Amino acid sequence: MTAGYLDFIDSVLSAGAQVARRMFGGRQASGRGEDRNQVVTEADLRIGSLMSERIRRAFPEHTIIEEENGVLADKGRCAWVLDPIDGTSNFAAGSPLYAIMIGLVEDGRPVAGGVVMPALCQTYLAERGGGLFRNGTRLTPAQPTDLSEALVAYGFDIHSAGQCAWECSLMARIAPHCAGIRASNSAFDAVMTACGVYGAYINRSNRIWDCVAPHVLVQEGGGKYTTLDGSPIGYDRPAQRVHDNFEVLASGGTWHDDLVGLVNAFTESRDWGDGDTPARGIRHGDRHRQLHQSGGAT
Repeated sequence: MTAGYLDFIDSVLSAGAQVARRMFGGRQASGRGEDRNQVVTEADLRIGSLMSERIRRAFPEHTIIEEENGVLADKGRCAWVLDPIDGTSNFAAGSPLYAIMIGLVEDGRPVAGGVVMPALCQTYLAERGGGLFRNGTRLTPAQPTDLSEALVAYGFDIHSAGQCAWECSLMARIAPHCAGIRASNSAFDAVMTACGVYGAYINRSNRIWDCVAPHVLVQEGGGKYTTLDGSPIGYDRPAQRVHDNFEVLASGGTWHDDLVGLVNAFTESRDWGDGDTPARGIRHGDRHRQLHQSGGAT
């Protein structure tokens, strides 16, 4: 692996994975606020505390943003973005499709990241310009030459009936053009896309801690990581973006524009009523503009 941050990220992920394995399957989760999709376990809290403390000791001048506790320090141009357990509902239910993620943003750009899937004993690491690694071995993902040969992952949370119908309708639009739809609604989908097992994944409900690490992995695997309409995603002033929603379309890159075209054709062809609008009543193009008014980095 390349020098830089990867050895540190690997060590922090390894420590977090040990905690996750010990606590896996406990089925003890509680809700966070009124959103039924937001659950937290004791493992989230312990792993988040462990990761934050290690980063604080190693990089006291850096910002730390963690899912369970928000902005722990806002100190400058470098920000560590942590998701102690991505796929907490999966973890609490006993599904192995969960992960721990660390991403590093520098001047608004994702520059390093790592994802460990403790139950699968797989760690994925990437640093800008250094390639993608799985368990220390560099990967060269091979993508299908056509969308029709690719598996596409589509994850979404449970909201109103109208919003769920919108998501399912978009999946139905995409399905005939690919080899099949998959869904874990966790970082598993992003990792499978980064390493070329899946051709793409789409998820319209993400926070910054869901995005930074997968963003680096996908790009270093040769893919593209954009909004649903193909615009770049940036993380300027990350400490101020913790409540922003990020819509993500990531792919191996070869036919990224084809998939973006399918999504755009779908959103532009429907006359949405108040009960079934995408993204809480905002068309996804308007949503994108709202989330990127501050100007994102590429």
